[in-house]
Amino acid sequence: MKKPLSVQLYSLREFAAKDFWKELKFVADVGYKGVEPAGFWNIRPSEFRKVLADLGLEMYSSHSPWARPHNLGEVMDIAHDAGLKEIVCGYQAPDFEDMDAIKRTAETTMYMKEILNRNGFELFQHNHDFEFARIDGKLKYEIYRELCPGIKFEIDSFWSTNLGTEDAVEMLKIFADDTIYLHIKDGFAEQKVEGNTMVNGILERHVELTPLGKGTLPIPQLIAAMPEQVKTVVVELDFCNEEMHSALQQSYDYMTSNGFAEGNKEKPEDDPVIDGPIKAIGSGVVINCKTLSIRKDYADDGEKVGRLNAGDRVDFYALAQTQSSRWGLTDRGWVNLKYIRMDVYAPNGCVSATSLNVRSGPGTAYSRIATVNHNDIVMVRSTQNGWSRILYHGTKLGYVSSQFLSGADSGNNQVGHSPISLAVPSMKQTDRRWASYPLGTTGGTIGTIGCATTGIAIMESYRTGATIYPNEMAKKLTYTAGG
Repeated sequence: MKKPLSVQLYSLREFAAKDFWKELKFVADVGYKGVEPAGFWNIRPSEFRKVLADLGLEMYSSHSPWARPHNLGEVMDIAHDAGLKEIVCGYQAPDFEDMDAIKRTAETTMYMKEILNRNGFELFQHNHDFEFARIDGKLKYEIYRELCPGIKFEIDSFWSTNLGTEDAVEMLKIFADDTIYLHIKDGFAEQKVEGNTMVNGILERHVELTPLGKGTLPIPQLIAAMPEQVKTVVVELDFCNEEMHSALQQSYDYMTSNGFAEGNKEKPEDDPVIDGPIKAIGSGVVINCKTLSIRKDYADDGEKVGRLNAGDRVDFYALAQTQSSRWGLTDRGWVNLKYIRMDVYAPNGCVSATSLNVRSGPGTAYSRIATVNHNDIVMVRSTQNGWSRILYHGTKLGYVSSQFLSGADSGNNQVGHSPISLAVPSMKQTDRRWASYPLGTTGGTIGTIGCATTGIAIMESYRTGATIYPNEMAKKLTYTAGG
């Protein structure tokens, strides 16, 4: 059974400080079913509940109030007003430093748990990475759980890898019986983490993250291993290498379109819709097969409506992504781009305004993530309600008002044929997001011997029209012992 998808509002803290109401509306407009607050921003908890109800949002869990031994009376009052039955706690690295520290921490937890249980509340704990270090081969968190019978957990799967040293799925299985909430963030687990300070009562550790589905976390396997009693799956991006609103929209789309969680908008409004005269957005050549089936739908089991032969050139009018494949729409139906060498992309939009805002979603309520300038050429991927989803600056995606786009072959761009954009992304072998990613059993990493891997990632990104990072490319390659 799919669980409701929530978002940890800590992800939007910088924006919420300016306009908390606007950020709540953004979350609702995207389609998230719930929120997990990290502070109420000077709003009474009872009033906050009413606001969420008006927006169609639930508060399944909260990181406010945060239980401490000295504030339990206040915490219970706030939780009651907020309609919460579970109260969160958590600790810092020194609290799990050694066996003596773990015992002291466990005593604190059991003291709080006894008081909360007596008053009708359940205590649950959120983790970071340090709890999943080991003492004499045993997980610190396992030792701690043995000292805290009955404690419930909100497992943060990314942190549970302890920066890539543990398997997230196996960690979830170990604590499955006591897990009631699941945090999902994504990124490159093997990285250096900075910061160990409390900000507004919450431990802040700086980590480079990505929208869900773009990092190394095995999300499909985690969802499959998730215990039935989990009440909600919570998306949390403490920091992100992309604009936060866009990242949360992408994360929602990834989780709901793949059936990993339930949202209020089950099908993301991202399917290609072509208005006006149809123009090809790219072309390619059939390779790696003698014949290629054309299908009615973009699915491997879709009804066959025709075929192409090796070496045939074909134009594409829209692109689509499934969990396992990328597809292109021809004038006869859909084909799997695995068997296509995409070699030409023809943009079909020209910016007519002096400067045009690119936004994270289709409307002025969404945040501005970039600008494009007069006579810039873009590729229109879809159009809806006066807004166009465009590919700009090579491989970046965003939304612009359609009224400020004109045909790509107009004005100063009239050259007798459609302009061509190679759309080749820039990637550096030493980028910290993937430099430490290991290459097979070579003993080397992308940063040390991954020049060819990075180059192939760039070429495949160009060929398929979708960004493929070097660490993602490495998963598809086989390496000799020497690299």
